[in-house]
Amino acid sequence: MAYALLLDVDVVIGCINLFDKQQNFYDLCVGTKIKTIASNHEYYFYPYKSPAHYDVVEKRLNAYENCDAIVWPNNFNAALCGMYVQNNYVIGNPNNFEVSKKVDKASRSKTIICVGRFNDYVKRIDRILECFSLVLKDVPDAKLVLVGKYDNDVPIRSNDNATVNDLINNFAIPSDCLSFVGEVSNVQDYYVEARVLLLTSNSEGFGMVLNEAACFGVPSVCNYIPGIEDIITNGENGYITEQGDIPSMALRVSDILNDNRLYKKLSENAKKKVESYDSNHIGNKWRYLINSLIEISDKNELHKTLDSELGYSIQNQQLFSSVLSRELNEIFFVVYQRR
Repeated sequence: MAYALLLDVDVVIGCINLFDKQQNFYDLCVGTKIKTIASNHEYYFYPYKSPAHYDVVEKRLNAYENCDAIVWPNNFNAALCGMYVQNNYVIGNPNNFEVSKKVDKASRSKTIICVGRFNDYVKRIDRILECFSLVLKDVPDAKLVLVGKYDNDVPIRSNDNATVNDLINNFAIPSDCLSFVGEVSNVQDYYVEARVLLLTSNSEGFGMVLNEAACFGVPSVCNYIPGIEDIITNGENGYITEQGDIPSMALRVSDILNDNRLYKKLSENAKKKVESYDSNHIGNKWRYLINSLIEISDKNELHKTLDSELGYSIQNQQLFSSVLSRELNEIFFVVYQRR
């Protein structure tokens, strides 16, 4: 805090909002000239579902009350936090890649790509492999490429001895259909060869891989994650299925692999949709936020100004209420089980 005042800092952006030091900093800035932005990348309910972070829940809300702006990557998370504290706004994550201008050929290989930390249970590699085993029944020449950290010899979750290799054997997936690439610095080379991205995570703060794939005209099939509707419009630039509905997910993947016309439509729409996350466009939103904080001293005027450009909006109130109820029930159940 002393350094910030010494350097005559105008605005501080915090990105590690589940930790005490960051939360305390927001409190210390109250009464000073420093404006604070809490920039979030995790799912809002993440600390509610992680016993190791239970003590963070109330502290985070108290800290947010002292922030001048709270930024979330999608509308769902901003709306959730907005039920408890004010000054919540939406700025998505910028694209990592330029949107490809090349016309994607419908003859792309029948390759499914998954990108993530596959040694993390939340990414649900068990669902990926089960889905792929079902796809192979309809599309025998399909290929699955997994790009990211993995360890196939350790249990996929702490309370289960099953490993990735066990699942591969149980699902009878031929080795020549499956490729574990590991961590790479050239993921774009794998996107350009893929026909569809598969995302099976339990939760995501934003689902950056969806937009990465879209930059190369790769549509996605994903299970529903709160907020994902900001990125994927079902049937237009990809498909969204219910959490745990692996047969429906496999059917959608197979449709994209087999139907060239469908693939081309989804691919073109994916590239159009992802343009809204262009780095210049997202950068302008951040500039607008920071300049507004510096230039507008009246809190009511500031909130009105920011809300007009960066405010959150829930298009489907019924979906929001349904998901909120489901999430709260799950949280209550987890807490009850630990009593």
